[in-house]
Amino acid sequence: MTAPEDVIALVEEGLDARSLQARLRRCDFDAGEAGALGHLHRLLAGTYADLAILEAPEGPFPLGVLPLCPAGARDPERLTGALDPTREEPPRLWPELVEALKRGGAPIWDCPTFSLTRLCRDRDGAVEKIEARIGSYFDMVASAGYLEYECLAALSRSPESLSLGDLPARRAALSRHRSSLECLTSGGGVDAALAISTLVVYAREGSPWMLLDVRSRRKTEHDEIHHVVPALYFQPVTGTSERGLEVEWSVRHNVFREYLEEIFGMPEVEHEPGSVAPDYFLRHPNLLLLKEMLEAGTAELRGVALVFDLLNHRPEICTLLLIRDPSWYERQRDASTAEREGLRPLAVDDRFLLEDSAPPRIHPETVVSLPMSHPAWARVARPWLMAPPGAGALILGCREAARRLGVEEPAWLHPFGLRGPGS
Repeated sequence: MTAPEDVIALVEEGLDARSLQARLRRCDFDAGEAGALGHLHRLLAGTYADLAILEAPEGPFPLGVLPLCPAGARDPERLTGALDPTREEPPRLWPELVEALKRGGAPIWDCPTFSLTRLCRDRDGAVEKIEARIGSYFDMVASAGYLEYECLAALSRSPESLSLGDLPARRAALSRHRSSLECLTSGGGVDAALAISTLVVYAREGSPWMLLDVRSRRKTEHDEIHHVVPALYFQPVTGTSERGLEVEWSVRHNVFREYLEEIFGMPEVEHEPGSVAPDYFLRHPNLLLLKEMLEAGTAELRGVALVFDLLNHRPEICTLLLIRDPSWYERQRDASTAEREGLRPLAVDDRFLLEDSAPPRIHPETVVSLPMSHPAWARVARPWLMAPPGAGALILGCREAARRLGVEEPAWLHPFGLRGPGS
């Protein structure tokens, strides 16, 4: 059984979640085996067997998947339900984890979040509404983050014999509910900070291309692994005033903000709460261009799924930004072209990670891109190389993009799928 002191010791010894997962990823993967991390993923897939689990050829991702209702799929903005503006502590916190991370120099600071309280689902089990309250990043680390660290601490001690009995905090959270699904859809027993992962598919050179990010050491989570871009916390970044919450409790608003930050280099907000208007970026020229295309129907933002990262019980909305208009790329492709248009250039690097044997290269300032049909995507979408929600957004979003575009599903995508209820 893993005790809190084991988890804190893991952090204080400098073996944090990112470095431990990186070490585990380097073990056995050249042979196509997930080793200890794969054992953990299989344990989680069995524990949460009342959800559909995303599967790769090498085994399961630690990701549970729920479908969206038709209205939420057409427009993910329809998913936002009641928001409680009050802040409540989750059932159990381990604040000593936050303090240990800060002592270790982790670049973390507290900020408000939107945290899941309840998912409303229709008769078919599809998500209709997401109800939330105001949470806190530190409360998320001290609860949801603790579940993930508990897994890694137990894994570092007994990688081949890990069982649910070694994870008392997780077992306690699950025991308060009739099923793992009920637990997750009612907040997971943690501060379940919501997030959004968006797959961007855009027209280029006569075919659809996709964007990918490789998390750098500047990131506090999912270090040095692949993710879609934009990927973001769903949160009120300008504070929790009534006006701020009214504007920022919006899927589109949050996706648009991170779209500008991660793809066009718009600076993040750094301020005291309330000093910046919540709609501060809505006149950005690159966003105005995208909005023109959305209004003209040559681009669309769709909902793909609601997923749960099983490592930490956190929910994430997977969305697809599908841009059919080839001028989106042509007008923003480089600095000189964008400047003539009064735009910022795309921070996109075509040097995709294609090496078979070398470790992943890191592009801390840019995202990378490749045609949707390229077989290299199969080497990216592995359970040990992708952030779990990013894998859901990539695989499920690519499948939806092919359907929306009326093109054949890429061959690399065929072995991936869902296993379990509703799949």
